[in-house]
Amino acid sequence: MIGSRRRTDVSGPGSRTSARRRLSARSTTLSAAEACVSLCHPCSGSRAAAYRCVVGSIACEDVMVSKRILLGYSHAFLVAADAHASRAREKGVDGEVDGMMCIIAMQNAVVGATKVLGKGHQAVSTCLSEVKDLKHVRDMLTHFGEYTAGTGKLQQSLDGVDGPYGWMPMWNSNETLLILTRRRGEEQATHYEVSIHKALRSVAALVAAAVDSMNVERSPLLERLTAAQ
Repeated sequence: MIGSRRRTDVSGPGSRTSARRRLSARSTTLSAAEACVSLCHPCSGSRAAAYRCVVGSIACEDVMVSKRILLGYSHAFLVAADAHASRAREKGVDGEVDGMMCIIAMQNAVVGATKVLGKGHQAVSTCLSEVKDLKHVRDMLTHFGEYTAGTGKLQQSLDGVDGPYGWMPMWNSNETLLILTRRRGEEQATHYEVSIHKALRSVAALVAAAVDSMNVERSPLLERLTAAQ
């Protein structure tokens, strides 16, 4: 897991700032969910209660959107993406679903890191230019039911003309997921492609930039994925 930052206690021992300092000093390996529970001090005796507090209390909005929490989730999604990518490679032609889950996890990692850095950051622009189809493919996979029914966003007619439509995911190898989708009324399908192992390195570089921006030590996973090829 990624490490913790040093914090300066600028308020009394009962304050939320002080609670954050004690949390940082206690552990350098808290998951995002565990950090959420600890910071949400009115409910800290119960993880389920803490989640309810985060969802239902305005007082906990700062916990939901804090960069530290986003960074933890972004890194956790990268860990999941790496595991799915490895399993997809091991399974070969049978690794399609792992490839799909890898893509979903990668896009979530991108979302978290982007919120940490800001959309105008160079690392964000670089990553998005290298994985142009990642978000579209993630959206198609997470809206699987709509696309199999022909009602997905990228299947809708642009000019009101109805007609044949299509959607076909293809696992070309243990590396690349290709999706062909045709809007209603179109003659030609548009293809969207994600090379998962190449994309994983691009996403890792973005997450690493977010980690660096927060003055947090890079994890072994980030060091491995961002090492020179």
